[in-house]
Amino acid sequence: MPGNVGRPNDDGELYGVLDLPEATFMTKLTYFDADTNEQLHSEDLGALAAGLVGFSWTDLPQDILDQKKRIKIEALIDTGSGPEQLSPSIYSRVISASVGSGESKEVLLNIEDYGDVDVSSALNFR
Repeated sequence: MPGNVGRPNDDGELYGVLDLPEATFMTKLTYFDADTNEQLHSEDLGALAAGLVGFSWTDLPQDILDQKKRIKIEALIDTGSGPEQLSPSIYSRVISASVGSGESKEVLLNIEDYGDVDVSSALNFR
């Protein structure tokens, strides 16, 4: 899902993707408790090529897993003109699917922490 809030999956891991518009000299991810804004973890991914770049946090502390905390992820990149924020996309749990009403009959996904969204908003399924 395009967005910066997610939760660890059943394996205790958090996955996402960055869509880099051009190559970066610096790419940094910072993870926060989405409710308290307390910094939990940071990771320097270094220089990266343009395009979709996957990321993961796979060694989350047990207390975060036990509390099923919502985690906010901020991405900071530098493509040569100074640091700037980039919104990530987070793999999020699909709770249910339904067909909307009206003429369009769009397929809606109920996404954990995001509510009902049109299926076309999903970038990828895992």
